[in-house]
Amino acid sequence: MLLLRVIFRDPEERRIIIYYEKHMRHQDWGKLVERQKNRAEHPGTPSISKEILDIYEEYITKILGKKKNPSCLVMGATPELRDFALKTKSKVVVVDLFPGQIKAMSNLMAYQDSPNETKIIADWLEMDKVLKKDSFDMIIGDACFANVRSEYWGRLAGNCCQLLKKDGRMLIRDLVYVPEHVKKSAARYVADYRSGIIKFPDLYVNLLFYSTDITTWDKKRPKVEYAIINKRMRNLYRKGVFDKNEYERLIKLVPPGTSRFFVPLKGFKRNLEKYFILLPVKQAKEFDFLGGTIPFFLGKPIKK
Repeated sequence: MLLLRVIFRDPEERRIIIYYEKHMRHQDWGKLVERQKNRAEHPGTPSISKEILDIYEEYITKILGKKKNPSCLVMGATPELRDFALKTKSKVVVVDLFPGQIKAMSNLMAYQDSPNETKIIADWLEMDKVLKKDSFDMIIGDACFANVRSEYWGRLAGNCCQLLKKDGRMLIRDLVYVPEHVKKSAARYVADYRSGIIKFPDLYVNLLFYSTDITTWDKKRPKVEYAIINKRMRNLYRKGVFDKNEYERLIKLVPPGTSRFFVPLKGFKRNLEKYFILLPVKQAKEFDFLGGTIPFFLGKPIKK
């Protein structure tokens, strides 16, 4: 069990810093702040697609807009989601483990320094220890589960269920593996990109998660290791598979030391369905991968 203690409280800035003393169970995206600032350039951010942003805003506005004194929990520092929630005049609580991440992403917001936002530095797996149960009308997060080791997904889903009110909703967009996706070599995907069959975001996703000579994902190790992918991309560049512009654009999005944890859709849903009834939800279609590899999930908590 993780040991938690509050080590700093600043009422003026409304922050709670929580320290924990065991090994990391999810990774430090706080070290990758600079890479995340160009929101519309990275395929993993909501801003890569206007359609993604529109879906998030539609559901957030619809769900929170109906509530009196609405409250919203944002897992992670994603600036777009925080702005959408604050736009509804909700009380917003942001939970992220890395202060630098919150600070940098706050600088990208339209509603930065809003008095309606409380920032909590904490492990998502320990949110139930610092937040009240049944206190949120909505929980939102973008690619959060993919940053947590898969053995903890049930615990994370359970925490979210406890924190939501009975009529609350969880809206997330997360990474799943698509077994039936056509697997190709990196050279074939690059050829598709150069011929206009796929766009750059699809090239990036295909190379990382489905290419036969780059991806590290398999059933026994359901994650991708960016350090290995980085090395394989470098070797393929030396062999002429990528031109200089393609390689430089790709490699800056594959920082060594990063991993992504994901399983096929059925396995991912199995973790959510222990605690949520999954409801119909719109999917973005602007890029090929959006509705398949990084789909939306909308859940209603199962309260016993």
